[in-house]
Amino acid sequence: MKYDVECSNSLDELIQYVNEKLKKGWKCQGGVSIMFQPPHYTVFYQALTKEVVRKSGKATQKTKEK
Repeated sequence: MKYDVECSNSLDELIQYVNEKLKKGWKCQGGVSIMFQPPHYTVFYQALTKEVVRKSGKATQKTKEK
């Protein structure tokens, strides 16, 4: 299994990043996390996972990534 975390200081931008990953076979793991530090620092995070298939002891991806 692969694991990744996308992050952005813009929720709209994070949505774009996550949608691109979803198109490539990734799945969201949990919900969106937010780190907020006043007065103006905010970062949005989304964890994602992707299954891999093991053949002959080597991990290969189920779907092609571009």
